Amino acid sequence: MSPSSCNLRDFSNPELHGSLETPDVFSFLKPGKNPALPSSYGPISLLDTIGKLSESPPLARILCEVDGVGLLRNKQFGFRSKHSTTLPPTCLVESVSRNSGEKKLTGAIFLDVAKAFDTVWVDGVLYKLTVLNFPSFLVKILSSYLNSRTFEASCQKPHSLVVTCELA
Repeated sequence: MSPSSCNLRDFSNPELHGSLETPDVFSFLKPGKNPALPSSYGPISLLDTIGKLSESPPLARILCEVDGVGLLRNKQFGFRSKHSTTLPPTCLVESVSRNSGEKKLTGAIFLDVAKAFDTVWVDGVLYKLTVLNFPSFLVKILSSYLNSRTFEASCQKPHSLVVTCELA
């Protein structure tokens, strides 16, 4: 699909987000973990329905742009149509089976990259999108979305005050 065929409404108004984008963050105890340790809890971030719906049109347009100019390799899985995260293990099993039938060896390296994507260099992402000629209104939407993010947290008690996230 070419970027010109992405006929979606121009959601370039950064004010669109505002309070719609303040999620409630709840913590849950991970199975088999010590409840006395903060690292034993995982966060779940929940947006209200209107906030979640407001993300859909810009996301569709961004994915259309990404697919239109071929920014992601075909082997990039997760958060893409027809590229679920269950596909890589299936591809691996298929490759091992094929190689086994042809009497070839198969090697694999598995890396545990926990927390590898917990931070992002926002200015770098926005710069890269600009260099890649992303439509300026999409860059503005992403900038609005990534900068000055806020959340409210709760853990077995009432919500905290609204907190602003400072991204690296």
